[in-house]
Amino acid sequence: MTRIPRPAIIAAASVVAVSCSVPLAGSIRAALDGGKISLAIDEAKDDAGQLDLVAVETIRRGLDSQERQTAIDVICRHPVRLGDLLLDLSLHSEDPGAAAIARSVLYRSGSLEFEPDLEKALASEDGGVRAAAVGALATTRGDRAFFETHALDPDPRVRISVLAYLVTHDSQWGQEILVEAAVSDPDPAVARAAVAGLDPDVDGSREALVASLGSEDASTRVAAAWALGSGGETVEGLLVQPATPEGLNHAAALLAGDPGHASASDYLEEAISAPDAQIRLTALVALTRAGVSVPGLESLQHDPSPRVRVAWCHLGRKLRTPEAEARREVLSAVIAEEASLEALVALAEEGGTEEARPLVWWLFETGGSSVQRYIIAFAIPTFRDSALAIRGMKSPDPAVRMEAAAAWLSRSPSSSL
Repeated sequence: MTRIPRPAIIAAASVVAVSCSVPLAGSIRAALDGGKISLAIDEAKDDAGQLDLVAVETIRRGLDSQERQTAIDVICRHPVRLGDLLLDLSLHSEDPGAAAIARSVLYRSGSLEFEPDLEKALASEDGGVRAAAVGALATTRGDRAFFETHALDPDPRVRISVLAYLVTHDSQWGQEILVEAAVSDPDPAVARAAVAGLDPDVDGSREALVASLGSEDASTRVAAAWALGSGGETVEGLLVQPATPEGLNHAAALLAGDPGHASASDYLEEAISAPDAQIRLTALVALTRAGVSVPGLESLQHDPSPRVRVAWCHLGRKLRTPEAEARREVLSAVIAEEASLEALVALAEEGGTEEARPLVWWLFETGGSSVQRYIIAFAIPTFRDSALAIRGMKSPDPAVRMEAAAAWLSRSPSSSL
């Protein structure tokens, strides 16, 4: 058996206990085992520790559902709050994928004694297991051969694990591996991940970025245009009207590096007055990403497109402009028109939480799973409503339940019920 290192034990001890210290643990687990989710939550509803148990057990059971990937994603996002579950999975899970994910997360957190297990996992026939092992071991490997070998793995998940590390760690040979993936990988998601890490100041990488402007994948073209703009060099043909998503992102990146870049500013200024609402929206999104402005933005608070008006509010908030009251009025008007979830989130961020909350609850009760998952993502950080997370754990949809469980666990330890 793998010995659990002290740092992992300490991390796990910081999590609310999910067994003997919870008075109703047995009855809560029994209710969950019997599929009586509402009963389990009703048993636990008056005690935060008992609700923690429901949340953790909800995620644990999700590993055995059709929404297994959601459970894995949730576990990876909350390694501290799910420390006990990670330790249990790493040692006792009969699911090789779940065990590998748990060991990978713990290894990244400093539990290096899982290295032998992860080394063995590199030879697994399961690509997901290999991807978890590569993602963890990449953090302690400095040899080029390791990355080159796994950058050629037949499973795209493994290749993305390699690239995910390289895009955040500068090295000449790392750029060479990224270039090869950007120009040669048959999977658009892998190529796109590689493009995002290319350095336009490196000759071979710049050439790969220019080549990626011709990709059949729109997101790859946009990523390449942004990266080239971040290098400060205007690419011929990108800032030509009519505006394109590639051109708008290129211009915004140029302007972020040089606020006095006249041609980039002119290009964006013309785009925000374009007759096509999608072009106006794309321009605002690019400006928000870059954190810059251009003349003429004030007119967009009265734009005929609700999405453009919401995007105008996002940009103003990003730039910290003194128009908070105007933004709240715009968002309230948009919500009155179409009950936009994006507008509700933006309104809450502007301090309109109490105004947004009743409609958020109505949408949660009447919307489908995708609507509920969107709301749950903002339940505690934005709406500051832990009751939404508790309600979400009663959903018949396992993905909604797990996201709600994660939302509940993400609350501040000092939060009340």
